[in-house]
Amino acid sequence: MAFLNPTLAFAALACIAAPIIIHLLFRRKRKPMEWGAMKFVLEAFKRHRKRLRLEQILLLAARTLAVLCLALAVGRPMLAGARPADSRRAQDLTIVIDNSLASQARTGGAASESELATAKVHAARMLDELDSARGDRATIITLASPAERLLSAPSADLAGVRRVLDQIEPADSGADFAGAAALTRDTSQGAAADRARESTIAVLSPLRAGSVDLSREVSAREGAAKPSESDGEAAPTLIATLPTADNAENVAIVSVDPLRSMMIRAGQDGSTQQARVSLRRFGEGIAKAASVQLRVRVTDGRDSDDEKSWAKTAVRFAAGEDTVTVLAPVAMRAFKDEAAPAASWIEARIDDDAIASDNIFRRPWKVREQLRIGVLAPSQAPEPSAGPAGYSSADWLTLALAPAASTRGVKLDGENEPIRISRMDPARLSASELSAIDAAFITRPDLVDAPSWPLLNDFARRGGLLVVCVAPNEGAQRWTDEFVKATGIAWVFDRESTAFKAPNPTRTLRGANADQPIIAALGADLSELIKPVVATRLLGVDLKGDGAWLLRFDEHQPMLASTRPGGMTASAGKGLIVAFFVAPELNWTNLPAMPLMVPLVQEIVRQGVGLASGSVELVAGATLEAPDDLRAVEPKDAGAAGAVARRAGLWRRVDARGVTKDVVAVNADTRGSSTLTQQKSQLEPFLRNWVRARDFAWSDPTAPAQGGNSNALGASRHSPPIDLPLLIVGLCLLIADVFFSRIFSHATVRIDRAEAGPIQRSGSGAESGESSRGVAA
Repeated sequence: MAFLNPTLAFAALACIAAPIIIHLLFRRKRKPMEWGAMKFVLEAFKRHRKRLRLEQILLLAARTLAVLCLALAVGRPMLAGARPADSRRAQDLTIVIDNSLASQARTGGAASESELATAKVHAARMLDELDSARGDRATIITLASPAERLLSAPSADLAGVRRVLDQIEPADSGADFAGAAALTRDTSQGAAADRARESTIAVLSPLRAGSVDLSREVSAREGAAKPSESDGEAAPTLIATLPTADNAENVAIVSVDPLRSMMIRAGQDGSTQQARVSLRRFGEGIAKAASVQLRVRVTDGRDSDDEKSWAKTAVRFAAGEDTVTVLAPVAMRAFKDEAAPAASWIEARIDDDAIASDNIFRRPWKVREQLRIGVLAPSQAPEPSAGPAGYSSADWLTLALAPAASTRGVKLDGENEPIRISRMDPARLSASELSAIDAAFITRPDLVDAPSWPLLNDFARRGGLLVVCVAPNEGAQRWTDEFVKATGIAWVFDRESTAFKAPNPTRTLRGANADQPIIAALGADLSELIKPVVATRLLGVDLKGDGAWLLRFDEHQPMLASTRPGGMTASAGKGLIVAFFVAPELNWTNLPAMPLMVPLVQEIVRQGVGLASGSVELVAGATLEAPDDLRAVEPKDAGAAGAVARRAGLWRRVDARGVTKDVVAVNADTRGSSTLTQQKSQLEPFLRNWVRARDFAWSDPTAPAQGGNSNALGASRHSPPIDLPLLIVGLCLLIADVFFSRIFSHATVRIDRAEAGPIQRSGSGAESGESSRGVAA
């Protein structure tokens, strides 16, 4: 047998000695004194000795047992085999509270309380039921991804746990039930090791589809065996709040994709761009048509928030339609004579509804004054008499980059040109030269020496665009070995190029991957532009799934492909490599003379530079890299960045001098935006399988308190308190002691009728007053 309050129990048990000591003191032997009537007293004592001894034993037993019951009531014993739900055992309560995006839902308008606030009130009621004097402890786990344990271990300081509860803020990430299951398992194992304690897990969540999407949620204990008989009594009890039945309508901005990855201002005062915006709505109102107003703009944080700074679009949902994608205009303020902002972003908003955090979406978007392009090729002009047939790859690419210029007599590196072009010697590359450009076109890779390839790879990894063309000479393409080795991609090149011969001397482009953002802006025109393009020579390559093809002759022969430095599996989000598997010269392909050439090269540069420079766009719940370098933009009171971005917002990344390098946008995890209600019958199988629980019960967070007590944990109680019966028994024994003491008292005077029979029968009042008196034993 163990005690929940062992110190109090042992102290109280020691008090049992008090009645025994008193009894022994009264039994001390005294020196006898003879007196005249002594023999009558001795005769009476001998006659009632057995009765006196029984009376003493009953009094001693009543007093001793009364103290024993009171001691046990204070100590609260835990007998072997008692149920874990016995309320006299110390309790470890783990509160798993839902502070994810779905918990922000307000069913009564903006002025009503969120469902997180309701859950916190219910958690406080549970804490009020615990008793630190009994040894009860509590801890809190938040559900917002990633799940977090707010206390390192269950704490008996229930007032401190209450303060931690009050400080819980809503997050914009989804619910992480799998992570919470692992944390609760660690907590409950400690209680299971101590059989004198019970463990209870309380899940406080509205259990909307945004918190528990049963179509994708995988239980952390899927396939786990049921608790065995050996550990069944030690398993925790699981309590879950009833799923909310309140309907709420919600619309979320799912994505914002600008048609251009960046804008080249080139002296313009301002521009109106376009972005593809996707919205999704949730709730029972999907069956009806609805409309929301979408506002989009490009800003650097200096704009006022008046209506004129936004471009507005009415987005309409048809009856039964839950997702809509629109092409919306993006307002951009006029810069006038100001320099392009160091950091800017696209911001989309809709009016507030049940969940406010998913009504805002931000995405970094760069505004550049000018693009600087380096063409790596020998500095030589084509022969005038040769005409276009004598143009090299560098000449054709230069013409495509600057369509209004020619390769002779025109200053292509002017300050006022949107694209500034400079020739670079591939045999004499330096890191300083590469740091001054945004994109490098390698038209003669065969002239790049081995030490220069790592420099080009570093240039790409830092956010540069690397465009590589096949060497125009026939024979072995040995440069591919150094290229693959330096960049770390998995492509496998043929050793030599292939010239197509009769009966099919050419290959025609048959596919364009318009889903790739680098050429997506060409749209429907792309399928028509590729039709006349043919090739007479091609360098074969197997992409090995590392990258994406952009243009291809057939499924095995791409003409244009892209990948990231290190391959598509690399963690770096910067840099882009685009490769032509034909030399852009007329003896390889007619592409340079086709209408596709100029828009294709322009898109590769304008989109590629923006994609290569990187756009750090995260979903709430993701890990922030180098958070010490981040400074909050929105919200302004966000303070220092943590290791995990739990709230949506905008951050500036600064260098050691405090200069802004880029912008990091964190948006709400719209997987948690669903406000659809769910039924108990659907949720109970998932919750029962969520943790290895012994018992499961529902708790109503809206139930009123009864008799001033919340009884929020009442669902986990299966038997009445064991200390109350002990207390009652002890009080009954004390009453019995008083009763026995009264009837066994030696101070009671009574007439022994058997001995005074003749005298009493005389009827004389005087004789009656002198009748013999006996002392009650």
